[in-house]
Amino acid sequence: MKVTFKIESVNVSRAERTDEFIRVEVFEENESLGLFWQTPNLLNRNIKNLGIESYKNLEDFRKELKHFLVP
Repeated sequence: MKVTFKIESVNVSRAERTDEFIRVEVFEENESLGLFWQTPNLLNRNIKNLGIESYKNLEDFRKELKHFLVP
């Protein structure tokens, strides 16, 4: 079962209130499971476990997430 993610937004104002400020759509075998809020820790853990390619549009949000991504 292949899980992938599409980042919908990075909500900077929400980041001031909570760690869950990265809005992602989660897919399982290309079927959408819905939209969820993620923390930077979860994003980095998913990249470590599933590979950077699991985030289909990470490059589009790299600037907003540069302080949160583990190199």
